[in-house]
Amino acid sequence: MEANIQDWFKAFYATSDDESAHAKYTSFFTPDAKLIMGDRTAKGQAEIFELRKRMWTEVSSRKHTYRYYSSTAFTDTYLLEGEVTYTFKAGGDNSINWVAKADFEGEGTARKLKFYQVFLNVGSK
Repeated sequence: MEANIQDWFKAFYATSDDESAHAKYTSFFTPDAKLIMGDRTAKGQAEIFELRKRMWTEVSSRKHTYRYYSSTAFTDTYLLEGEVTYTFKAGGDNSINWVAKADFEGEGTARKLKFYQVFLNVGSK
């Protein structure tokens, strides 16, 4: 993993946008991490792996843009906002705004997500 948080997020979202990187994606999480993606929840790397595979069943590509925010009071927690653009296997594309909370464990190259929750604004254009 990347030591610098900016590089960490860059690597994480590049991996998130890579359809073939299911195993690599789960490596960004602790073994017992909790992931909440909209109305879907996964606990632990095995469930996160399966949830990620399901997220790609109808999508041929996706691209995240994001900004992150930190606090000196909560040094292991970041809030993020962004947009993800999907291209669908059946044709067409769609962009959705999202916000997320990321709680980390470890530092530097040992940094992993222990909790990651994404709120999707499915009504956005």
